[in-house]
Amino acid sequence: MKRGNNNSRGPFWIRAKYHGRCRCGRQIRPGDRVLYSPVRRCVFCLDCGQTEALRASEDVLSGLIRH
Repeated sequence: MKRGNNNSRGPFWIRAKYHGRCRCGRQIRPGDRVLYSPVRRCVFCLDCGQTEALRASEDVLSGLIRH
């Protein structure tokens, strides 16, 4: 996933700046690659982020097909 423009509310990949935890409980350290979701205001570890990115892509595609 690419970051997109400022109006984009979809998740995008970043490098963590702070220590934290993913929803799965995995520790996130500064410098780790994480998926940031501005809508949920949370980060996902690499494994969970790949799943979440796929889910977001499917949501976008299903919205395009319906219209």
